[in-house]
Amino acid sequence: MSTAKELLQQLVRNGQLRCVPVSGWDALTEHQRKQLIQQAQNTPPLTYSPVSLECKNLLRSYHAQGLLPGFHPEDIKDLTALEADFLIRCAEDNRWLTEKSLSDYYWQTELDTAPADPEQLSRIIKLGKDGHLRRISSKVLMKLCHLSAERLIWHGEMNRRRTADVSD
Repeated sequence: MSTAKELLQQLVRNGQLRCVPVSGWDALTEHQRKQLIQQAQNTPPLTYSPVSLECKNLLRSYHAQGLLPGFHPEDIKDLTALEADFLIRCAEDNRWLTEKSLSDYYWQTELDTAPADPEQLSRIIKLGKDGHLRRISSKVLMKLCHLSAERLIWHGEMNRRRTADVSD
């Protein structure tokens, strides 16, 4: 028999349950835990499919372009694939409601979602070595898109400036 943790992980992988944070799981009584697992087992697979990296990058790009008012990138971790698809469609519809040309949006989205360039990766690695960013594995670095890399660099530079201000 598998442990409750393994069962939960399997239900999340199958898309039958949203990811449950440890604190949320710990707050449940034994009865509530059993009830949650039972409900998840009765949920059709792929109901809560995780969002693909490509969709996450699109959502970040659309948010940065102002096409998703009221949406916050930190909400991406809680989305299902179906919810992400809906938001992507909303953002794409919103492109028609602005004065920018559609080609400008296409160009910006293409740039935002392109892989991070070598210069960006070098800057991120240097900021990590200097202690201004937490170190990132090469596997994660290779998956970074241009927009995510720019944001990481920005955070690292802000940390570097804060450190410089404190030491002055």
